[in-house]
Amino acid sequence: MVVLTINELYISLVLPRTYIARSESSYIDYLKELPDNHIQNAFFGDSHVANSINPEYLPNTFNFGTPGENYIKTYYRLKKIINQDKVTIENAFIQVDTHSFSSYMNEEALFIGDSLWYYHKLMPFRLTQKVSKKSLLSLFIESKLPVIGHAAHFSYIINGRKIHVVNNGWISRSGNFSENPEDQKEQIASHRFNQYFTEKTLIDPVAEEYFEKIILLAEQKNITLFFIRYPVTSYCKDSITSQLSVEEIYPLS
Repeated sequence: MVVLTINELYISLVLPRTYIARSESSYIDYLKELPDNHIQNAFFGDSHVANSINPEYLPNTFNFGTPGENYIKTYYRLKKIINQDKVTIENAFIQVDTHSFSSYMNEEALFIGDSLWYYHKLMPFRLTQKVSKKSLLSLFIESKLPVIGHAAHFSYIINGRKIHVVNNGWISRSGNFSENPEDQKEQIASHRFNQYFTEKTLIDPVAEEYFEKIILLAEQKNITLFFIRYPVTSYCKDSITSQLSVEEIYPLS
């Protein structure tokens, strides 16, 4: 009973603060005003996309990007939009950055994080189990009781964590990387490189498989695909180009 009560508090107080919940809420509001259930431009990807594309400057556009999104999540979310929500999409913009195919993007912590409660409704449990390396029982319990493993997120409320405005999916942030000290900029770049590439598979087979599934789904639904490589800081760029070959940086060329 205590666990169920805490879980209900988590669902009502914490989950609405997660990016995927606010993105979905923004999408639902957007659908209410959407003429003919048709989206002209839909952007998909991780935080690079979520923080970069402001739909205010593009007509009939929604930013579906969420932090940590990989090609598996993109595929099943796109499939939901088309098949369940009965929305047609004219143009889909898919992120293709150097790290997009890294095995890091499919690791357990990033793959599930605080969004299992959402994605378990869209994708097969067997797939989630394969990627997360968790038992079906564990996944089932966590999908029904999202507070398990994430109780620490109550600190968002206690500490008064800032909730960024989400406008048609776009996350409005006020931070400025250029204001960080030089040594901190280099540390961030080094951390990101190690996170994405050190002892990681640069072209993960699962990522490649679902990237191809996205292309096939778009072809079936007559969606025009555009592939975008998003800009990174000069510090990140230098870290990448000094440690990876051209073939590794541009695997699809």
